[in-house]
Amino acid sequence: MRHSSDRLTAKQSPLLFQQGIQTRQASNNFLPSSHHTLAAQLGVSLDYGVLDKVVNDFISQNPTGTIINLGAGLDNRFFRLDNGQIQWFDIDVPETIELRHTFFETNDRYQLIPSNIFGRNLLKYLPPTSNSLIIIEGLAMYYPENKIKTLVQNICRHYSSCEIILEVIHPAVMDSIAYATPNLPLKWAVGNLQQIEKWHKKLFLAQEYHHLSSDSTSQNKYFRNITQPHEMIKLGHFKVG
Repeated sequence: MRHSSDRLTAKQSPLLFQQGIQTRQASNNFLPSSHHTLAAQLGVSLDYGVLDKVVNDFISQNPTGTIINLGAGLDNRFFRLDNGQIQWFDIDVPETIELRHTFFETNDRYQLIPSNIFGRNLLKYLPPTSNSLIIIEGLAMYYPENKIKTLVQNICRHYSSCEIILEVIHPAVMDSIAYATPNLPLKWAVGNLQQIEKWHKKLFLAQEYHHLSSDSTSQNKYFRNITQPHEMIKLGHFKVG
């Protein structure tokens, strides 16, 4: 392991900055490194600029707000979007956080938190400030619905108001992948994001975004029988309050 003096931030290392972007396409945000992202398995590309824009818009409206990135992996979004005022928490399992410490310097506004995101101790790390955004990216499709539902419900109870970004896949994609790639551990999919509003009375869908690059789906075997393939991976922007 490197000494603290050897650690680099993404801004200090252009190579690491580029590798961080590529990492989100080459390794899942929280699963063991032997697993590829859903996008890599599908042979498609995700438009990461969509989520960056949502986060940037939040920062513009809440310049001193708080962002919590659950299942952060080696994501470096803080270093790309930091406005010099935002509070940011990257949360992941201890072994991933240990790896992050070899690359990223923490400071009074940027913290790395080792925690099981489904564990009882997660909420103690989340400051219940109203101007908070919780990012759940590259995670929900790998767990049963009840686990994601409980996580979102706990967030709703913890905050009087906040915003949640949740990345999901459509059941048509899950069915297609299950037939063609049975070893891919997908557990949950949802077609209508408004169904998630039923999880808690304070939760409502503010906006949904298509997260899949349409150029990468035209000849893809997984999307051959799907009429609107670019809509098969979505970001739901929910508000709590």
